[in-house]
Amino acid sequence: MVKKYHNSGWIFVLALLVLQISNMSCVSDPEDGLGCPYPALAELDSIHQVFYSPYINQRYSRQTDTVSYADFLLTAEFGFTNLNANSNAYERTYPGACPMLYHVQNVSNIELYLISPFNGLSTGTEVSYLFELQDGTTLNRFRDFKRMNQYLSLKLRERPKQKSQINTRLVVYFRDGSSKSLESHSPFIK
Repeated sequence: MVKKYHNSGWIFVLALLVLQISNMSCVSDPEDGLGCPYPALAELDSIHQVFYSPYINQRYSRQTDTVSYADFLLTAEFGFTNLNANSNAYERTYPGACPMLYHVQNVSNIELYLISPFNGLSTGTEVSYLFELQDGTTLNRFRDFKRMNQYLSLKLRERPKQKSQINTRLVVYFRDGSSKSLESHSPFIK
């Protein structure tokens, strides 16, 4: 009879050990593999500005400038409402070391429309397919808003047939059916 209790004691200790190990394996790491925190839950609430690269002489390119096709970038700056309770902890914990990324909950898609003719395309044409993100995804296929930065930089995929501007309306469509937009005028591209 003593032997029976002795074996059941080991089984009980083993069961507790397995339970403890399984509890420890369920703890999630609040950081990605690079030591930066996961993106903060957020909602995009504004388009602050659209500006154009290259950055020369202490300023971004203006609509009266002429830039080379190779150096041309359209960059949109967005504003976000952070849905995490500890939104300021990110800036205090990782100042400058990690880019602030957002897991955006309310955006369905982002598009660009011409507000003047460009390269044989008429005003009002949706031209998101002409722009690509840094990873090569074209804007018309961009739907993963889980790691958004404050800045969205886009490269023009087609060289203009002649020196010209690409004047656009950037539209952010939200899941609730509403939208926000901002018009911009690019420098001349050659």
